[in-house]
Amino acid sequence: MRKTYCGEPLEKGGTSISAGVSPTVKWLFKQGYIKSGQKILDYGAGKYSRNANWLREKGCEVYAYDPYNYNDEDPWKKNGVSNKLTRHKFDVGLSVFVLCVVRKKDEKDIKKYLSKKCKKNFYVNRGTELVDSVKWSIVTVRDPVISFYKEYKNSFRVGERTPSIEDFCKYGVKTKRGFQRLSEPKSLKKIKETRAFRIFSD
Repeated sequence: MRKTYCGEPLEKGGTSISAGVSPTVKWLFKQGYIKSGQKILDYGAGKYSRNANWLREKGCEVYAYDPYNYNDEDPWKKNGVSNKLTRHKFDVGLSVFVLCVVRKKDEKDIKKYLSKKCKKNFYVNRGTELVDSVKWSIVTVRDPVISFYKEYKNSFRVGERTPSIEDFCKYGVKTKRGFQRLSEPKSLKKIKETRAFRIFSD
């Protein structure tokens, strides 16, 4: 059985969220996982740098990085996002809804980079509501999800177990906005879980 998508990258920065700070970042701060005064790398900050900006307001020093959504503004300042990785070291690495929009191979590279640069890392991933969303797209025949699902099913040999929708979500789903995957990094510790999200730490 093919466990994860290994083709060309499908995420092109189409999943940036424009709303305010993610509730997951607020929760990490409230619980003391992230503290005022810390130096933080926001990996995959998105074009709105919403989490970086909120953390800056809370007294954190934040470098915002995103390979797809960046601008020419200072990545240490409000609204600034760089497409260049930095040589600096950080207290905390933060990756919010990033591992769930990249291939497994890219996930490993991101975790490896953050483990070298940061003393402690937190990863926010999609929760099981992704499975419900994909089921709805398949039942209502929504492209490109349904086309990608048919390709996935047709890639199995005769006699192999028919994959479940959850298997498909772990493999990876092509959507109108890019790519989504039910990422379950075994090497990380799960510190909070809801239907909408799961937070992991190293």
